[in-house]
Amino acid sequence: MKRALLLSLLLVFCITGIVQAAPQVVLDGKTLSFDDVQPSIENDRTMVPMRVIFEALGATVQWDDATKTVTATKDATVIKLTIGSETAYKNDESVSLDAPGMIVDDRTLVPLRFVSEALGAQVAWDGATQTVSITSPASTPPAPETTTPDATNPEPAPETTTPDTTNPEPTPETTTPDTTNPEPAPETTTPDTTNPEPAPETTAPDTTTPETAANPT
Repeated sequence: MKRALLLSLLLVFCITGIVQAAPQVVLDGKTLSFDDVQPSIENDRTMVPMRVIFEALGATVQWDDATKTVTATKDATVIKLTIGSETAYKNDESVSLDAPGMIVDDRTLVPLRFVSEALGAQVAWDGATQTVSITSPASTPPAPETTTPDATNPEPAPETTTPDTTNPEPTPETTTPDTTNPEPAPETTTPDTTNPEPAPETTAPDTTTPETAANPT
């Protein structure tokens, strides 16, 4: 008996935990309120009541009961989903869905991420708090502006000084010896060969009249 009671209490706690684990949806810092049907997770996708999410993102909604089709329009974007179909359309271009639209307690639930991103919003999921955060296009900060250098009027390059080759500075003067009037070479004395000094006189013996040889005794 006690064991059955404990199992019953455990089941109640589990059900309560599942209910409390329903994901929260926050748009631009404001938590969206859902009346009778709360968001749920199907096939790892958060499903939310269509009218609440579409109108919160500024779209108008039309429901075709005959075809079970939702049509949402915002500016030039048109989204169409058919209950139970894994194919949706954005501006007549098909998009595959991981979780198709569904009806719970007479409320149509649509995949939150697809709807939000199709309308230009950004979606982030916090698993720890089971919270989906949506940032609408109007709240998305613009990308930082980058400056492109103006190639038509670039900044002038630093001025450089070019030496004046038309009037260069004079080179230092060098002295070139005057070869037209050179200094006279030192005078040298050349012996006069036209009137040479007379050679010293020599006396030749007279061989015409030799002395009389002495008579031997």
